[in-house]
Amino acid sequence: MRLIHCFASASLLAASTLYAQTPPSTPPAMPPAPPPGSSPTTSGTRPSTTSPTTGGPSTIPQFPTTGGTTPSKTTVVFPTDLFRMNDVSKTVSLTDRQVNQLNTMTQQLQSRFQTQFERLASLPAQQRTDRTLELNREYTNAWINGAREFLNGSQLTRYQQLQFQFGGFASLTDPVLQKALNITDAQLPKLRADVTWSDQKLAAIRETALTNQARALQMFNTFNAAAQERWGQLLSAEQQRAWAQLTGDPFAFPPPFPVAGPPVGAVPPKR
Repeated sequence: MRLIHCFASASLLAASTLYAQTPPSTPPAMPPAPPPGSSPTTSGTRPSTTSPTTGGPSTIPQFPTTGGTTPSKTTVVFPTDLFRMNDVSKTVSLTDRQVNQLNTMTQQLQSRFQTQFERLASLPAQQRTDRTLELNREYTNAWINGAREFLNGSQLTRYQQLQFQFGGFASLTDPVLQKALNITDAQLPKLRADVTWSDQKLAAIRETALTNQARALQMFNTFNAAAQERWGQLLSAEQQRAWAQLTGDPFAFPPPFPVAGPPVGAVPPKR
């Protein structure tokens, strides 16, 4: 996902802990800005745990999202558990013991937030959208803080980088991240429009995948290319370089639906 990976500024050192309430024990090292990559997204169900096919180098997160687990009977949708994706687990070098610990911690955290997420359904549409973004940030902050007990400094730093990438446009709705990247008031209306556009496109992709996965994969790749273009129109070159430093090496996330057959992921368009 190239859309969000390109920002370079001194404020990024502080931004590297955006989703945590306390700084990591080891300050994250800022990687050099990668070359242009593929586009981000803002929502979706939890991708399949099979490993995605990665594309070429990218300066934007590979298919980020803010959606979460498959809705239950109560329609509660928590933010996606990235550590349950095979390739994320490998990239962060998680041990089986750590995965088990994170699973237990996640279950406890979801129980804590269950009621708040259930209340979203009763809100008017626009208020529900705004509150969902806010509640997802609160949940992610709490998750990162809980994970500090089980992950070392480098693991936590990389996980946070992937969380930013996966968030896509929605990551930019975080006031702390907006300040770190010098997002202006003039950029906010377009950002809101991009978040809405991304949500709608991903919903259509997931619906199509129920009956035609081949078509859904085509739509997914088309979406990534369009999102990349929108990302370039939203952010300045300096902001994109800063994002690239903040989020580290690009990661190719799988489509927002389980893929039958061999693992399939989005291939970033060549530039």
